[in-house]
Amino acid sequence: MVEELFRTIYLLSESNLQIQAKLAKWRAIQKTLNFFIEQNFVYYSADSILARNKIMILSLALNLLTLCVQTTDNLLSVICEINLSNLKSQLITIFKFKIGGTPHRDHVYRTDKHCTHKGLCLKGEYCFFQCLVSFDDVTFQCADNLFYVL
Repeated sequence: MVEELFRTIYLLSESNLQIQAKLAKWRAIQKTLNFFIEQNFVYYSADSILARNKIMILSLALNLLTLCVQTTDNLLSVICEINLSNLKSQLITIFKFKIGGTPHRDHVYRTDKHCTHKGLCLKGEYCFFQCLVSFDDVTFQCADNLFYVL
């Protein structure tokens, strides 16, 4: 069932704007987006299959939301159903735990310092020294989409 929802969101996010404009008015889509956006992302660390899948689904849901609000006609119909305070909270969490919540994180983000600790960290998923991993690109794209919508 999760795979089916994942495929559906992916197909809708890759669709054209006219189709997305019609879908934006469907409350079911908006409730689905809210469901995926309101998950607990455990500080956006991709250290388990469940966490990675949640972040990937969030990314696709935010892509769809971003595409839906790109026209001013759809902005109000989409935003009125989306929990904006939760979006702000997610953006703050990404900033705090991935981008610039501490001077160390800010330095890692600005210098694009990727994990090179072979054998110590989970390759591409989690760095025990708070360096960037390849999956962080998805998280940063989520932050960009959240910022755009807000």
